[in-house]
Amino acid sequence: AGALIDKNNRWRGAVIGGVLGAVIGGTITEIASRAAKEAAVANKPVEYRSEDGRERVYAEPVASRGQCKVVKTSYYQNGKLVKVEEREVCP
Repeated sequence: AGALIDKNNRWRGAVIGGVLGAVIGGTITEIASRAAKEAAVANKPVEYRSEDGRERVYAEPVASRGQCKVVKTSYYQNGKLVKVEEREVCP
């Protein structure tokens, strides 16, 4: 499976250690939600970066609650941490 890449897509992301792929459109909230879900499923950190490198979302599973994972998501703008949140992601 390959990733669709077009000039209008600003985001690239992957499970850390995996192949960097394209995300089709999406707001920062959608990107963060996708990153958290992927991190929970893979049980590994996931990172998405805007193509221009100014924005970054880093999601990392930090705990388990039953069959759910607690994922810590960090938001960066221009290299500075601007927000951190934890959310529970269940299958």
